[in-house]
Amino acid sequence: MNAVNTIQIFNGQVELHPRESQGYTFSVPTTAKNIHLKGTVSASGGAIKTVTIRLYDSSQCPPPDSQGRINFGSCNILFNQDYSGGDKIDKYIPQGGKFYLYLQDSSPFFNKVVTGNTYVEYLSQ
Repeated sequence: MNAVNTIQIFNGQVELHPRESQGYTFSVPTTAKNIHLKGTVSASGGAIKTVTIRLYDSSQCPPPDSQGRINFGSCNILFNQDYSGGDKIDKYIPQGGKFYLYLQDSSPFFNKVVTGNTYVEYLSQ
């Protein structure tokens, strides 16, 4: 029998300065099936009310440096998409593992307040 499991990633509000990112790390069991990143997200502040969501698979990134920083420019991005006003998120993730999710204010000028709820749903046996 398959059970639906949920991993909460982000729920609430975060303020981002121009071009700033807020990162979240989460892991999905490697035995998980039918994995989806879901939720909603919206941004306020500035003329363009969008937030960029990037998802990275840690196995496709270089190891962290001595300060624990990861060079995301050398990672394979699973997806990179802009969302605005309460857009629904539903992205398929092909396999379990450790992931990095980043919310980014892509505006060069305005602070943004990002509000949302992002989570992963998957089936386990």
